[in-house]
Amino acid sequence: MHQFPTERTGINIRLVQAAIPQNLKWLSNHFEENLDKHLALSSLPSERPLKAIIWSEASVPAFINDYPILRDTLAAVAPENGYIIVGGPRRGTDNQIYTSTLAINSQGQMAAAYDKTHLVPFGEYFPFRSILPFISKLTPGEQDYTPGTGIRTLTVEGLPSFSALICYEAIFPRAVVTAPRPEWMLNQTNDAWYGYSTGPFQHLQIVRTRAIEEGIPLVRAANNGISAAIDAAGRITEQLGLDEFGYIDFDLPKPLIKPTLYSQYGDLIFLVLAVSLGVLMVSLRRREDV
Repeated sequence: MHQFPTERTGINIRLVQAAIPQNLKWLSNHFEENLDKHLALSSLPSERPLKAIIWSEASVPAFINDYPILRDTLAAVAPENGYIIVGGPRRGTDNQIYTSTLAINSQGQMAAAYDKTHLVPFGEYFPFRSILPFISKLTPGEQDYTPGTGIRTLTVEGLPSFSALICYEAIFPRAVVTAPRPEWMLNQTNDAWYGYSTGPFQHLQIVRTRAIEEGIPLVRAANNGISAAIDAAGRITEQLGLDEFGYIDFDLPKPLIKPTLYSQYGDLIFLVLAVSLGVLMVSLRRREDV
């Protein structure tokens, strides 16, 4: 049987939740104010040496590589020999744009990037663009995002390898990790869309399920919603509540030593159980008829 460990990696991480209202998040005249909120929380002293500071999905609504001053500003609050991991758009070739997870080291270098693969229809792209080219998506910006090439494991020096999951990418069972198997999962999101409703609470419980299924801890960084650290057994070890402005520092939990049965066989286990139960019911019914 699997043991559900409480052991930690000794890798200390800070989650920043700036709680930017959705109606202000994409306004250019609030860009500096919103950025300053993130920077202020990131710059506060920590009781333990940090290796990474993590912001939420689209926490920097600008093309970071186009603005060296912005990249240097972010690098200035990254831990020494560590990283600041933010969410924001990334410009690709042929003027394509992606919504991405971006890891910047303390020297201002882009250490890793992941482009969101499962885009939200009508929100991040319009699925009938060729038929109705004059209709815009529902979120800010006229241009559709381009999907990335797939879920993958990111590796940066000094951090355990991790799977980046942007927004609702974390809701899909059996589609959150790939080989080589990561040591933790990062879910950057923004639940400000939902206000104070069941949405943010439901989303937290859904991503907890991914940690249980895979036996891998999950770190959730929300602009607003519920930011949390979840261990490999699905237990919430630290969290920031809905509408809460602040940060949490924590020691990253370890994954289970062995992969879970679900991570190896997926829904096949439930299919076998369902078929077995069906066969049993048919057998009992026949006995009753005899």
